[in-house]
Amino acid sequence: MSDKVTFELDVKKMVAALERMNGCAGEALKSGALAGGMAIQAGMKRRITQGGKSGRLYKRGKGGWHQASAPGEAPASDTGALANSIETRISKSSPDYAESETGPTVEYGGMLEYGTSRVKARPYARPTLDEDADLIQDAMRRALEHALKRAMS
Repeated sequence: MSDKVTFELDVKKMVAALERMNGCAGEALKSGALAGGMAIQAGMKRRITQGGKSGRLYKRGKGGWHQASAPGEAPASDTGALANSIETRISKSSPDYAESETGPTVEYGGMLEYGTSRVKARPYARPTLDEDADLIQDAMRRALEHALKRAMS
């Protein structure tokens, strides 16, 4: 994935408790990291596909129009390719560590996030991390709690 967002989860005390419960720490940590990544993915897609944009209005085809995003706004979805390319996967894991990556697979994802010499930034990843931190942490907590309950049953 290009221009990925990495979210790390390394919780030593929880790992020790999970290891005592059938050695399921690694899987529980992967569940938590994946849940956090999926929350990031949802926030990134939401910022691209929803909300009013205030950039230039472009004519598209016969009678069609596209409202672009202004600099500083999340990109406006036109074809849906950017939003549809955003994926989450577990990038690293061990019995006491899990990491997920979330980001677009299209080449221009990073160009929109950070800008170029010709186009100002249209960030969608950083605002997700900044504004949705509580949602991301809650998703991770719920996934870990669910894994704990499964391990104890």
